[in-house]
Amino acid sequence: MKKVLVVVLLLFLIPFSVFAQTPQEKEPALTILSPKDDVNLFGDSVEIVFVVNDFSLVDPQKQLIDKQGQGHIAMWVNSTDYEYGTAQVISKLSPLTVENLEPGDNNIRMELVTNKGKPLKPPVVAIIKFNLIGRPSAVVTDKPVISNIENRDSENFKVRADSLALFTSIAVGAILFLGGVVFLLFYKNK
Repeated sequence: MKKVLVVVLLLFLIPFSVFAQTPQEKEPALTILSPKDDVNLFGDSVEIVFVVNDFSLVDPQKQLIDKQGQGHIAMWVNSTDYEYGTAQVISKLSPLTVENLEPGDNNIRMELVTNKGKPLKPPVVAIIKFNLIGRPSAVVTDKPVISNIENRDSENFKVRADSLALFTSIAVGAILFLGGVVFLLFYKNK
């Protein structure tokens, strides 16, 4: 009976030792989901939907010290000068809208930067190109206007792979433990 109990305990602890490893530090990623690259769009504005993985977006006015794994997005609209001083600062999650764009070819370049505006090493960049056809209004401004549709903080929406690994190891452990209990109940009755 003691041997069976030891086997059941070992089966219960093995998943925890396999899955409870220190999570590997992941590289930050920035992906523009919409619009797709090289599409034709109507109007004078575009809604940009993007995701940021393994990097927390913070307001550079509130967080002045560089901290590993956090910063903001530098965004350039129809620019060839990618100096930080010419960029729009994005510190909220998507979607965001870029308005008052000219008809024709347009491009948006987004880059993850540190709290002090320095590019990450290696650089994390996402670029899209699109063509705008027509303008519904005659309003023209000097500079594209960028606005967040929703103010959501990236900390509230961060999904981490280590949480999934922990959940998986607990679920596997529970299944093995219950299997061991059922085995003991049937083994004891025979």
